[in-house]
Amino acid sequence: MKIILPSNKTSKNALSLLIITVTAFLLVFYTLALEPHNVPLYGVAHAYAQPSAPSVTVAANRQGVEGQIRQIAEEWDFPYQDYLVRLAKCESGLNPKALGDGMFKSRGIFQISKFYHPNISDECAYDVECATKFTIEKINAGQQGLWTCDRII
Repeated sequence: MKIILPSNKTSKNALSLLIITVTAFLLVFYTLALEPHNVPLYGVAHAYAQPSAPSVTVAANRQGVEGQIRQIAEEWDFPYQDYLVRLAKCESGLNPKALGDGMFKSRGIFQISKFYHPNISDECAYDVECATKFTIEKINAGQQGLWTCDRII
């Protein structure tokens, strides 16, 4: 296959502009497609906490949330309880009220994206039981790659 480039300056400029435009479009599309996965390798800097009741200590809340996740996983005969807990720790720091940053509006303990999963209500995303069941269903369907932290835990 032989590629013939334009010979006059106007055509060369038009070709250059086309290449730059296509490259910019692909870069923007690629960035938007990866945005939910654009998180640091360690920590949960991509989520921040909503204010919670002052009477609940962080340690007690974490222990309770982890216990809830494990109990739900056991009830559903899900064999990867440790994975679920690590996923929740990575995604939200075990904070059911965590809000993600960015336009995809990830929320809750498993950072369920409102953009990609508009059928999941805020009530479900912020509810440990509902969010855990949703996550188990997705993992059982082979879709654990939906979570950024799947690649780093």
